Amino acid sequence: MPFKLTCTLLLMPLLLVHLCYSVANAASTKPTEIQMWSYYQFPPFLTAPNKGLLYDFTDLLNQKSQGHYHFTLSMYPRKRLDLKLATGEQGVVLFVNGLW
Repeated sequence: MPFKLTCTLLLMPLLLVHLCYSVANAASTKPTEIQMWSYYQFPPFLTAPNKGLLYDFTDLLNQKSQGHYHFTLSMYPRKRLDLKLATGEQGVVLFVNGLW
């Protein structure tokens, strides 16, 4: 085989890997959605509609994540939150300890 053809055949897989990696990186610029849940509906966690420690913490996480993640807070009654966890839904329950 001529030298140029051999180099082309060797470089082609590297070029394809690089292209695939570039496309994957471009697609991953969309932030990862993180669901956050709480059942606390009293101060200091909730002080007014969309205000309080829960919302301040969510806003802080969104600012610090620099666009890599987007945190969304949802409020649920305790029994509904327990059901979500029992069915294996993925989310973060704020300000609780799993041992409790």
